[in-house]
Amino acid sequence: MNTHTLLTVPELLSRGYALYRKNLSTLVSLGALIIGLIYLGVAAFIGSFQLLAIYAAYVGIYGFLLLTAVALGIIALVVWLLMRLILSMFYTIRNHDHLLTLREAFGRSRGRAREFLWLLVLYVLINTGAVVFMLFLDSVVVFPFWFVNSSFLVDTAEMVVLIASLFVLLAVASWLIFAPWFFVDKGARGMHAVTLSKHLSHHHLGAIMWRLFCILVVYGIAMFVSAYLLTFVLTAFSPIGGALTAFLLTMVLAALVFKPLIYCTFYVFYKNADETHVIDTESRAHGEHYGVLIALATLGFLALCALPSFLSLSTSLTGM
Repeated sequence: MNTHTLLTVPELLSRGYALYRKNLSTLVSLGALIIGLIYLGVAAFIGSFQLLAIYAAYVGIYGFLLLTAVALGIIALVVWLLMRLILSMFYTIRNHDHLLTLREAFGRSRGRAREFLWLLVLYVLINTGAVVFMLFLDSVVVFPFWFVNSSFLVDTAEMVVLIASLFVLLAVASWLIFAPWFFVDKGARGMHAVTLSKHLSHHHLGAIMWRLFCILVVYGIAMFVSAYLLTFVLTAFSPIGGALTAFLLTMVLAALVFKPLIYCTFYVFYKNADETHVIDTESRAHGEHYGVLIALATLGFLALCALPSFLSLSTSLTGM
């Protein structure tokens, strides 16, 4: 049932920016907590393993296990807090009609961090599966051309496969773009949220791919220009220290500005797409969408499981 049309890219960017400004205080506070937690978590992680390496020979096996448990506990705590803070940002954007305070936003994420982490794991598995599939397709398509005595044909085949790969990866990204909002807005979980996202994107796939591409290009250029200017200015005073400071400030800028802006824009995009094609969120009978996602997630899982063996084999072969 089509009741609305999709917004143009400038309209999406404009409304996303307006939503960001409306919730500026809470979103910036959450962004500051996220980047602070990341820096603190990295420092604690490195420090714990340095202690582990220094005192492993003195504390014995039980001390080694204790230090390892502490390091893993720190990682788990940082990941749990990070999931809650990101979810709080999503809930702040979703409840934009009633401006949430930092405490209210954080309270909304209570009890959902583990489910949100599982959704992100599915993201990684499905995208990894898509990449592996395209690498396999690349080898299948390009390999026969190596037996043809023509570098032009080989280069042409590689270029065609590269363009097709980027197209497929963008299509997969378009399938997944609305899953976090189905999770936050409609309460869908895990693969159900991903399936609903693919089902919604399926009806406007070309238009959604184009808009997603343009949004990512706009924010990507803005992020690149900001990072370049910071690096250019700060390295003029200190080449090494300036570059490190520019990197850290770029990360802060991403957490405080660009990341919330992208979330706001995608939320506007989700609400607009949801209005153009109303779907039954309670139904799980989207078998054609579910099967493709399961296949990609399974392929991604197998690829990640085989990655250590592949890296070990590659290292041994290059060392020979």
